[in-house]
Amino acid sequence: MFAADDGVISPYMTELEREWRRLSRFDPDGGLMDLWARIAPVSWVDRKRWRDSDAGAQLDAAVALASDVAGVEAAEAALGSLRVALAAWGTPLGTRIRWRSFDTDRDCVSDLLAAPERAAREALAKRDAGPVILERALQLERAVYDAARKRFIERPLLAQALAHAACVDALLVATVSTERPNPVTPLCALWRTGYTLAGLDAIGVTLEIPQLP
Repeated sequence: MFAADDGVISPYMTELEREWRRLSRFDPDGGLMDLWARIAPVSWVDRKRWRDSDAGAQLDAAVALASDVAGVEAAEAALGSLRVALAAWGTPLGTRIRWRSFDTDRDCVSDLLAAPERAAREALAKRDAGPVILERALQLERAVYDAARKRFIERPLLAQALAHAACVDALLVATVSTERPNPVTPLCALWRTGYTLAGLDAIGVTLEIPQLP
C-alpha cells in the first residue's frame, strides 16, 4: 500500500488489521473457553462455573469441576433445596452459585441457621423439659465437634459448622412441627457431595472447590 502511494487499502490489509487486533487483544479467559467446551458436559457449555475463581486458579477450577459432574450437580441441587427450606424460616438465599477455591474455611452456618435456631430455643423456653433438651443438644454439638476435629485436623471451622448444624438439627427435631422444612437436611446433603459453603450474600452463595492434589 505504501509503495503504491495511492491511499487504497486492499481487502488483504483489512484482513491483516483484523488479525493484528485479534492477536494483540488480551484474552481474559486464556483459552479456557475452548478447553471448557471440550471437557465439560454439553449442558454446561453456556455456564462457565470457573469464572468466579481468581484468574490464576481458573484452569484448576475448570478441571476440578468438569471432573466431578455428578457431585457438582448434586451440590447445586442441595442448595436449591436449602434455599426453599430457609425461605420458610424467613431467611432469603440468593440464587447465584459461585465456585471458588480458598486457602482457609469459612463458617457460614451460624448465620444461615440463626432463624430456625432462634425459633427452636423460643419453643424450648415454654416447655418444662426445655433445659434438658437444650443441654442434650449442646452435648451433641460438643461431641460432633470433637469427632470432626479429629477427622479434619486442619479445618476447625468446618468442624464448628458441622457441630453447630447437629445442635440445631436436634433442637428442631425436638421442638418444631413438620410444617416448615428442616434446613439442616439439605445442608447435610450438600456436605455429603464433598463441597462446603464458603460465602453468603444477597446475590447468592459461594461454594468451595477442593484443592487439586
